Amino acid sequence: MASDIVSSARLVAGLLEDLAGSPDPAFASNLDKAARKLQKDLTLIQTHIKGLASNKATERKTALQAIRKLRPSSGTTTETLISGGDSQGTADPAVPMKIDAFFEQVSDAVVNAQSRLNNVSLEYVRNLDPRIAPAYFTIPTLKAELKVGFQSSKSTGLNLILFSSAEDKQAYGESTVTFELAATPPPPGATPAGELAIPTPRFLMLGEQRRRLLTIVRQLAENQGKKLGATFDNTERNDLAQVIRFERQPDDLEAQRTRYLVLWPSQQTGTKDHTKWRELLVAPLVVPQNADFDKVDFDPGFPFLSDPPFLVLTSKDPGDDGNAKLAADLGATLNCVAVAIRDWAQTMRLSTVLPPIPPTQP
Repeated sequence: MASDIVSSARLVAGLLEDLAGSPDPAFASNLDKAARKLQKDLTLIQTHIKGLASNKATERKTALQAIRKLRPSSGTTTETLISGGDSQGTADPAVPMKIDAFFEQVSDAVVNAQSRLNNVSLEYVRNLDPRIAPAYFTIPTLKAELKVGFQSSKSTGLNLILFSSAEDKQAYGESTVTFELAATPPPPGATPAGELAIPTPRFLMLGEQRRRLLTIVRQLAENQGKKLGATFDNTERNDLAQVIRFERQPDDLEAQRTRYLVLWPSQQTGTKDHTKWRELLVAPLVVPQNADFDKVDFDPGFPFLSDPPFLVLTSKDPGDDGNAKLAADLGATLNCVAVAIRDWAQTMRLSTVLPPIPPTQP
């Protein structure tokens, strides 16, 4: 309790300095009420200090009950004290707020609400009867009309005043602020996955993220004795090398990790038929949460891959070797998956924007 009072007293003293630099009658009145309230509380504390230290239980109980009345009720803040309120709960004071900070907080609140709604929508669709068409829910718009005041400050510029009492309206005047936030689709053009006409599925890593992970995989493979030469460079350039992201499961959330699978075929230079491949690298990766690809490593928990922690399939004629034929068939299948992803991305890529038509000559 003593620390609360001291902290409040210091806060009032600091606000008095601000008042000296920017006179405000309404704020001065609130500060005067706060100072009087602090003085009253300090006097009460001094009266009961000896009772709290008494050897008699009844005196300690009486003093403690009196002191407890000074503690703020649930939801009461230091600003309530500065407005001249008491622990029984009065309106918060008129606190100035920068206009950009106000709209930033409103925008953050809407985005956070939509994020939570997205999770609820996904859970709803996941548990939906397959005979019922799925539906996703969004917050299309937010409209608001506020009655506020304005305060001009040399240090912070133009501020909003959110009213808490009729006295605030008289002190600052009343204005109306109306605004609307609307959800819109992203504009056409470059996205983190490249210039695609539609959003990229969550399980595909394209664009710069894909390139970064492939560079890391190349180094990791070389550390294990497998050099990825020019034939792998060819498929990195023509976007045939693919990185697939696993949707995080409960064990991934608990371990705070994200898992990936790299399918990286190799081709001879100048190959037109992308179904023709030489080798295909299958590399499972794991990335700690919030590591931003700084701590990527092979996934030690991936089934059947331990030493080395990746798989290299080859298209060479397996002859009569049944295992080699099975590996070649698996490589051909995975290469088709890589080709299908590449063709989809190429199809969804925005076409070249034509130059504007020149104006007609008069």
